[in-house]
Amino acid sequence: MNQKIKMPTIGFALLCCLYSLKAQVTIDDYNRADSMAKFNDLVYHAAYSPNWVDSTHHVWYKIRTRKGEEYMMADADKLKKVVAFNQEKLCEQLNKQTGKSYKAYSVPLSDISFSKDLKELNFVLDSFHWKCNLGNYKLMKQQKAEKEKDWGYWGESIDQLGNPPVISPDSQWTAYI
Repeated sequence: MNQKIKMPTIGFALLCCLYSLKAQVTIDDYNRADSMAKFNDLVYHAAYSPNWVDSTHHVWYKIRTRKGEEYMMADADKLKKVVAFNQEKLCEQLNKQTGKSYKAYSVPLSDISFSKDLKELNFVLDSFHWKCNLGNYKLMKQQKAEKEKDWGYWGESIDQLGNPPVISPDSQWTAYI
């Protein structure tokens, strides 16, 4: 094929491809995608929520297993991973102190952190901060956790017209919207 016919043919083919790619996502597409979320619980041993231990070469993360959620600790220097803490011992102590009956692999821990020496585990449970000594699993209930600020929907816009005037740092100018 000569050059004069080849270039327009390729251009037309690309244009057809681009036209087919401009389809909008519909509500049915979102609903179909949401219906697949139930399969997330069937994926085991996939690491999620990795967190570095402050100023160390250790990272901890959660995995979902048939038992429930398990916490793992990886050492980047030694290239080894181990269980981050004994969840059964922690659960036993929590049940004693709170009077509740948590199950070891489904305790709703949040804001988890480890000390630099990996000897203490800090977390929030039932709106309270807790500290656990990982040597003997002694628990200390600490202050009440503050509620997180509701940041609202990220796509909301601020009503700038309701804001007061802003005065410049040198007090010579005033800005209005």
